[in-house]
Amino acid sequence: MIRKTFLIALVLTAALLGFGFGSGFLPRESGRRLAPGAARVAGIHPERNVAITEGKSFVVVLYAQNDADWCERSLRSIFEQDYESFRLVVVDDGSVDGTLDRVREFIVANEQQHRVLVMRNETPCGLSASLYRAASHCGDQEIFVPLLASDWMASSSVLSLWNRAFQNSDVWIAFGRSIGYPSYDLQDPPYFEPKTVAKRGWGEPSSRVFVSHCFYSALFKQISVHALQADYLASLLELSGGRMKNVWEPICFVNETKPWKQIVPSALSRMPLAPLQAFPKQWSSAAQEVDVIVFSRNSPADLFAALDAMQRHVSGIGRTTAVVSADERFVSAYAGVRSAFPEVVFVPHSLKKQPFLDTHAKHVLLVEDSATLIQSIDLRKPAALLEKTGAEAFLFSEAPPSSKAMWLSDGIVAWQPSEEKNWGMALYRTADVCKQLRGKDVGVMKTFLSHDAICLSFYEAQ
Repeated sequence: MIRKTFLIALVLTAALLGFGFGSGFLPRESGRRLAPGAARVAGIHPERNVAITEGKSFVVVLYAQNDADWCERSLRSIFEQDYESFRLVVVDDGSVDGTLDRVREFIVANEQQHRVLVMRNETPCGLSASLYRAASHCGDQEIFVPLLASDWMASSSVLSLWNRAFQNSDVWIAFGRSIGYPSYDLQDPPYFEPKTVAKRGWGEPSSRVFVSHCFYSALFKQISVHALQADYLASLLELSGGRMKNVWEPICFVNETKPWKQIVPSALSRMPLAPLQAFPKQWSSAAQEVDVIVFSRNSPADLFAALDAMQRHVSGIGRTTAVVSADERFVSAYAGVRSAFPEVVFVPHSLKKQPFLDTHAKHVLLVEDSATLIQSIDLRKPAALLEKTGAEAFLFSEAPPSSKAMWLSDGIVAWQPSEEKNWGMALYRTADVCKQLRGKDVGVMKTFLSHDAICLSFYEAQ
């Protein structure tokens, strides 16, 4: 009898709980807590609802690619928000149907120029790279809201809903419901199985539509350029360590007449990212000075020209070393170059001690004496960009083909070289060079790129 009564009570309790979750009386996040594990930071409570005490700053990033028929509806939904603390960044990804003209005309007609930044990729780069470029114009504390120009916000209170979610300091990324158009089917926020997350880490939300989401810009800036080859959401989830919240009100209409092309994960290997234990600190463009190593073989005139150009056009240099390989007939000419540049350390090619191993600089610029500079460069800036993006090298002497260029910020592109060659001027991490050169001949300029390297360059050769 007691056992029967207990079973009846258990069934009734389960039914009441199911009704509570289904009808919204109980918070759904409480039933979706992540199991503790390496993928989740301990002691966080993103599921808690916190009273609204501040208005967060938002930046809506509108990604447009041949969306002339839809972009005005999308822009109207943004400008009609009842939340004032936001601005808009529009990235036109090489549209050829007049999208950019329509965007500009609508912005001017609605007198919204004061809150809008418009940029264009001359060559299509894709969603992830376009967002990465936009992020360089965002403050770390701004909440980044991606939106496709073929979609539109579901109501005038969308940013207010996001603001409510981010009152909890344990929330770094949030997902929302979407409504399909014209089917009006509801798409719930992604659900991550706790046991799967604990065992295998975070995966990419699988969906036939673009998932409504937003996140702190500082979180996105922690992603390396390698992650842009796959779905950036996986990297954001890993970095957040479980600081994720679902918003159950509809956030946006997703245009089913223009299907979302989900990014196919790259074949390149991507190591899972460790969760951040604290909110990421503001990235600093400051960097140490860079050591320069110039290679010269039987070309004293070229070496003189290269060193003279360094003095005239390059700043941020620590120590300059010339690795010289000279036949007997060039020895006296090299001696003249040496006397003209007394601050340069001259090292014979035959010296067993490699100059790469005798430096405390974190970055090293390798230069072929025939390379020429046409513009002034502060080497500390590209060195800082290597650290920020996780790219393998910064190549100066050649601009990438426009079809391969992936815009990251104004004038800077990421790309993947398809051929192995000696770059006339390239900036590397010293540790990477030393690792590949131990015990090898360093008398000539070499390339130190892995087969799947992603590099940075100026859009135009320097």
